[in-house]
Amino acid sequence: MYRSLGRSVDDKPTEEFYSDLSIVGYTTTIRAESSLRFSKLSISLDGLEDWRKSDVIVVNEETKDGAHRSRNVAYTETPIEYPLKDGALSLRSIVHCTAVEGIPYRELSMRQYDFLDYHRKRALSVEGMQQEFTYIEQFLALLTGTYYSLDWPQVSMEKGRQVRDLHALLLAGHGAEPKTRVLDSLDDLPSGAPQ
Repeated sequence: MYRSLGRSVDDKPTEEFYSDLSIVGYTTTIRAESSLRFSKLSISLDGLEDWRKSDVIVVNEETKDGAHRSRNVAYTETPIEYPLKDGALSLRSIVHCTAVEGIPYRELSMRQYDFLDYHRKRALSVEGMQQEFTYIEQFLALLTGTYYSLDWPQVSMEKGRQVRDLHALLLAGHGAEPKTRVLDSLDDLPSGAPQ
C-alpha cells in the first residue's frame, strides 16, 4: 500500500492510499497476510451474456379465472460443472427479483446473474489466486474471441465448515495495468451484491 498527500478539501489536506491488491470483507479473525488462503474464486460474467447464451427465466402464458389473472415465471439454477485435476470450474446462474411475496406491485423486475466459479481442492495464497484469476481472464478471452476486463472477483476462505466470502479489489494480471477505482468513503466498497 502506498500513502501520499491528496487534494485539499476546504483548504484541509487529505491523504490518498494506493494499493496493488485489497481484500474487503466482514471478518475480524485475519491477523496476517500469510493466513489469507483461498479455496474459491467467483467471477461475475456481466457483459458476457451474449457469449454465455444460457437464459434461465421462462414466463408462461397468462391464465384467466374470472377477474383473476395470473402468469407464472419459472427458472432453473442448475450449475454446469467441469472437473479439473486441482478442483472444478462451474458456470452458474442466479435470479434476483425485486418483489417480495404477497405484496401488490405496479412494477417488478427479474434479472439473471451469471458466474464462473473456480473451486480448488487446496487453498491458494493471495498471489496464487491472483495468478488463477489472470489465467481465467485470458481463457475467457480465447473462448470469446475478445479481451474483456472482468470485474473484481469474490474469493472464499474455508476453515472447517465455516466459509468467509470476501471481495478482491484492484486484482490485476501480471504485466497488466491495475484496475483503479477511487473510493470517496467506505460506503463505496462492494456490498453483498447477488452472488
